[in-house]
Amino acid sequence: ILGSLATIDRLELIMPKYAIRGGDVTLKCDHSVPLEQLHKVEWKKSGVKIFQYVKGRTPPFRYFPTAGAELNKEHSSEKQIQLSKLDFPASGSYSCIVSMETPIFSKETESHELTVIEPQDSDPIITFNKDTYEIGEILEANCTTSPARPPPHVTWLINNERVDDSLTKPFSNGRLHGHGYFERKSSSTTQLSVEVSELHGGEDGVLRLTCISTIPGYVNHNEKYADIRQHSVIIDIIIKETIPAEAISEASAGHHLRCSGSLLILMMILRI
Repeated sequence: ILGSLATIDRLELIMPKYAIRGGDVTLKCDHSVPLEQLHKVEWKKSGVKIFQYVKGRTPPFRYFPTAGAELNKEHSSEKQIQLSKLDFPASGSYSCIVSMETPIFSKETESHELTVIEPQDSDPIITFNKDTYEIGEILEANCTTSPARPPPHVTWLINNERVDDSLTKPFSNGRLHGHGYFERKSSSTTQLSVEVSELHGGEDGVLRLTCISTIPGYVNHNEKYADIRQHSVIIDIIIKETIPAEAISEASAGHHLRCSGSLLILMMILRI
């Protein structure tokens, strides 16, 4: 019977994937253990204990040093902890462990990754050679983001349609620290190279070029991002009208008839 009772039906660590440098983050340990059966709750970062609650102990809470953060005691309990004044070393994997008193049983959540970021402070910049292109020309453009940490990911859109990655070439100045975070704020630049087609011009004869810079990488507009910026420009597309071969043939035939008629009139006048 005790074996069947020694289980925790619900256990989940609820926390965001990203947090802003200098800000706060709350980690909630959601579980189904009744308070009368609860013995201990612990939080760990990368396998190292950072907070512990033991029922019946005085005081019940113990706090341990956490690299890159301060544990806010006023907002920490057996249900959650809050990390404040976040810095990049606070990035890493977190988990919580819940222990029952009767029967004795412990269970740990899956680890969740936290990434501390320093967001962009302005929109990306698009640069290109000219404002007007003809069908068949190669359009080359660069998108450069505002510095951020980690460096933002760049995604190109043409007329609100995502451009295939094979048409882009990314560059980044970011250097990854040995502990898994970037050493400094860095910008990203991605080059676009695409042949202009009639489809790009649409009905209004313009091409809308959009650069989206995100942390993390772009998925779609409905996705939530830790940081997102964008910039769009309008490029005019010149679509030259082509004259059908039938029209050219008819025009040539008409010109031939006119010339033949003029020659006939001239011969009649000379005979008179």
